[in-house]
Amino acid sequence: MKTAYFSMSIVLRLPVMVWIHGGAFLKGSSRYDVYGPQMLMDHDVVVVTFNYRLGALGFASLEGPELPGDYGLKDQRAAVDWVMRNIAMFGGDPGLITVAGHSAGAVGALHLAHLDERIKRCIALSGTRYSPWGLSDDFRVRNNTKRLFRGLNCTDLACLKRADEKDLILTAKNSLYTWDRLLLPYRPVVDGGLIKTDPWSGGTERNFSLLIGVTRDEADFLSVFLQSWDDEWKNTMFRLFLDEIAMVDRMAGPEKKNALERIDEFYWRRGPDRIVELVSDSSFLFPATAEAIGHKGDLHAFMFAYKSRLPYMLGAAERIGHRVAHGDELPFLFDSRDCPLGDDSSYKDISTRLTDTIVRFIKGLDPGLKSWKEDQEIFSVKDALYDPEEYKDIDENIYERMHFWKSLNFLKRNSPN
Repeated sequence: MKTAYFSMSIVLRLPVMVWIHGGAFLKGSSRYDVYGPQMLMDHDVVVVTFNYRLGALGFASLEGPELPGDYGLKDQRAAVDWVMRNIAMFGGDPGLITVAGHSAGAVGALHLAHLDERIKRCIALSGTRYSPWGLSDDFRVRNNTKRLFRGLNCTDLACLKRADEKDLILTAKNSLYTWDRLLLPYRPVVDGGLIKTDPWSGGTERNFSLLIGVTRDEADFLSVFLQSWDDEWKNTMFRLFLDEIAMVDRMAGPEKKNALERIDEFYWRRGPDRIVELVSDSSFLFPATAEAIGHKGDLHAFMFAYKSRLPYMLGAAERIGHRVAHGDELPFLFDSRDCPLGDDSSYKDISTRLTDTIVRFIKGLDPGLKSWKEDQEIFSVKDALYDPEEYKDIDENIYERMHFWKSLNFLKRNSPN
């Protein structure tokens, strides 16, 4: 765990951001050279980062009392609890703590915010509880865990606990099918001790302040792979991604068949970008819409639309026409040795504006999001996620896609009204 230290002779009560890193519940860390806190600390914010168990160590589950799962989430909860009890000793205000995260870290932050009434503010960047990859279906994690047992020649939990840590990690990786590696083999599960209900099924919603952020072309990182796929493989992958849309799995019978047919037809006619758009919409943009509409408390939302050449994911941005992909906002919020801003004045201006927005929210103030018409380079209208119709002011292409998802009536299942 890393914290900002202050002289104990000075009584400080600064706002606190607890940051949960992303990485598909499989990789990542809170390394200083990736999530350098200086830009936030310059605004008198205490930044706390930490590591948590990942992969099989963090999320293996048989969905029963012998191996319930969600150990990574339990690590996150323990870290946040520690911060709340001890941050005053480091100059932080225990009454002004924001839990924030990106991607899988955002999923964790939102789960924690709904579990702990002490959490009053949450920032979720490019991930929500409704993301299809954010929660396991009825069989995926369980089946991958059973493969892990077989790979280690184990028949019971005692054997698994005796396994060498490195052997366990390597076996967990080698026991997966290629498709499972791409689709987050180990994830949070319902009733793993923390999450009691699937958010799509309703349940209790807590009242807290929420800031949601997405990027305009979330799944554009897939373009790196698309460059090397022939048409037959692209078609195969399109069908596989289509089958992974979690919202449809909540349906049954003719309703499910009709929804899949409509989604298939809508995206198939969209040409070369069909996979990127399907994954962007089903995994990020529409789940963010569902989270926003189901949220009971104060809500702010933005779409990061600034095109830069900072290669955050896989070095992809430079090679694929620098659209605004998953994670492209992070170099403007954290000091990163992998993606330094350098001396580019436009980068520094965007960084200042994004950081100011985040800091204002952390301090309990209105984040000051401008309308899309005023600020087309970086922010959308702040209500776009709450009302998909507002996407029309951002981009006709995105508007058409979100209007289509709204027509599928998934939202009526989630709306508090």
